[in-house]
Amino acid sequence: MWVAVAMCSVPFFWLAVMALGPKLSLRLGSIRARGGDPRAGADVARPSVSVVIAARDEEAAIGARIDNLFDLERPAGGLEVVVVSDGSTDATVAEVRAARERGPEGVQVKLLPLLQSIGKEAALARAFDIAEGDIVALTDATTRWQPDTLARLVSALQRPGVGAASGRVCYEPAEGGAAAAFAGYQRYVVAQRASGREAGLQVSTSGACSAVWRGCLEGYDPTLNSDLQVPLLAAERGLRTAYVGGAVAWEAPRVSRDAELKARTRIIRLSLLSLPKVSRRAWRARQPAFLLRLAVLKATRWTLWLPTLLGAVGGCLLVAQGPELLALSAATGLAALSLLAVQCWRSLSASAAPRGRWRQLSLIAYGLLGVIASGLASLAVLRGDRRMAWVPDRDPTPSSDDVAAPETGSFEDTGPHPTLGGC
Repeated sequence: MWVAVAMCSVPFFWLAVMALGPKLSLRLGSIRARGGDPRAGADVARPSVSVVIAARDEEAAIGARIDNLFDLERPAGGLEVVVVSDGSTDATVAEVRAARERGPEGVQVKLLPLLQSIGKEAALARAFDIAEGDIVALTDATTRWQPDTLARLVSALQRPGVGAASGRVCYEPAEGGAAAAFAGYQRYVVAQRASGREAGLQVSTSGACSAVWRGCLEGYDPTLNSDLQVPLLAAERGLRTAYVGGAVAWEAPRVSRDAELKARTRIIRLSLLSLPKVSRRAWRARQPAFLLRLAVLKATRWTLWLPTLLGAVGGCLLVAQGPELLALSAATGLAALSLLAVQCWRSLSASAAPRGRWRQLSLIAYGLLGVIASGLASLAVLRGDRRMAWVPDRDPTPSSDDVAAPETGSFEDTGPHPTLGGC
């Protein structure tokens, strides 16, 4: 009896942790200062910036993305754009070359075309090898930055004790239930990140809009999710990661329910793969505040299937102990909830434009989608799926044949560059 009651209470406890945990974690600690400033040797007042993009088959977007970077307010220390084409099979490389030709004077565009895909995280590592800026900014091929976004990120990094900064991703208006529900989810995510704004205690950054001092990237692990790893690298050096709400990046939302489920499952799976190693490194770095916030902000969200399952099993156990009338009432209620779940799920279809109470149902349905995605992702991890590549059928482990050798002309830039290390 009491076991069943305890199991039924798990979902409510889980939701309480997700709601109250972010602010509570700020009261329990902060990033502990360490020695060794990664800004040593850099001109903090006038830093140079490298914007890196790992792209795979992005011919439709990469040209416009580079043009958008050309139009930004440029840092006083100079700007370069570094693009790694991760085994693209379309005209991505040609689009980058064309964009370089029309670029403004003083902005370098470096291109490294890889012969085969090695995965986004490994491709970013290649980009870091050839980036020369004091600050390295990360973005995606499908993102559009506001003119002052880069300037705001740089300004945040110039503050004492800040090693990384993350901007805010906004989504273009779109019709469809999945897009409307995702907008509600984003409000929750933004509120979580804003809760740690003053303390600079972020445990993830946005791969579409973030920046980090180059010195923090020493020790970057291409087998870990970069969104989690960037603030970890800063925390290991006793530096904070700032949330810069005014540094805005725009993206097009997914309007298909199936596409959103697939994307959410992939994101959670990659995060779950990185979580154990990130946690161990944070513990070794003696950053308990970072570790606690990682647990209450991220781990609870990525394992939503667990409290849902426990609550459902506990409810069934309670019903089994009651009289037949209670069991009949429970069965009727379950049938009604099932019909409601079906309607909620339908509200996420691409053709739906939920209004009024149906909009609220779409938010509930997105929570259901999150539960399903977390379950599928956890199952994939338990089954041994360790792939970090862009697409599911690729092997993320690079071989010596995956990267075109620089001396054969695969590496291109408009000026001198350092040794490429392992490239």
